[in-house]
Amino acid sequence: GGAYDIVGPTGTSSGYKTVAAKAGDPTALFAVGLGATRTTVTPSFAGLSGAGMYQINFTVPAGLGTGDVPISAQVEISQTPSTDMISLQ
Repeated sequence: GGAYDIVGPTGTSSGYKTVAAKAGDPTALFAVGLGATRTTVTPSFAGLSGAGMYQINFTVPAGLGTGDVPISAQVEISQTPSTDMISLQ
């Protein structure tokens, strides 16, 4: 509803309004400690956005389903926990 929304199950998280993303939504994922990055979506940007802060901008692809859908990042043989989710509508 504003300049940006925080993706999460529709409601609030840590006092901030959250909304589920939908296919076609531009989305930014922030992470620390990734090292070199590779994504299975074509990002519009993937790299450092600050000291040690990585940013991956992508458009949510169609066909992923709805609800909390697994999302992951992998660096060489290390991968983020399988419990990481993105909320989709």
